[in-house]
Amino acid sequence: MAISQTDRFKRNPHLPRAGTEKQFSEFQLKELLKCKNDPIYFAKTYFKIVHVDKGLIPFDLYDYQEKAIELFQNNRNMIMCASRQCGKTSFATVILLHSALFNEEKLIAILANKGATAREILSRVKKAYEHLPDFIKGGILEWNKSSITFENGSIIMAEASSSDNIRGKSCLTGDTRVCVEINGSYYFTEIDNIINKK
Repeated sequence: MAISQTDRFKRNPHLPRAGTEKQFSEFQLKELLKCKNDPIYFAKTYFKIVHVDKGLIPFDLYDYQEKAIELFQNNRNMIMCASRQCGKTSFATVILLHSALFNEEKLIAILANKGATAREILSRVKKAYEHLPDFIKGGILEWNKSSITFENGSIIMAEASSSDNIRGKSCLTGDTRVCVEINGSYYFTEIDNIINKK
């Protein structure tokens, strides 16, 4: 299935415009259903990440990454204790993109201590999206440095952590700080402070 250049968002060859008509083969429909029902299959089969030495490569998940994706799919909240540089952001991008593509009206926020850090994580999500096959991609309504809006109404946005940036909205965080409500006031604290509190 080829999408014409006129059906591309802002002439980017990797971004189908919202409202673009698509025709699907039987294989593609089966693959879409597999991807929707199984984010690990989606990641292993179609997701690409940028490796520091090898460039753009298929995402070969570690066992702990698969387990974390499964836990997130089956639980509304998840806290993970993990070391630095072990691939947390990489598997989080799978969760973010899968949630946005296969759910309508999903509002997803990437939070970090600095806006630049949050935008860097969003850029990883964008890179993965651009390299999906066209039959999996939803059309794009908005594509900028700090957000993506899909035609299904789902939005992924990147923001610096603050008490009022996304209050009342669902989110995944890109760092170890969380927002906690105590007696009607909101505070940001390290997850370790909550876990170790007696």
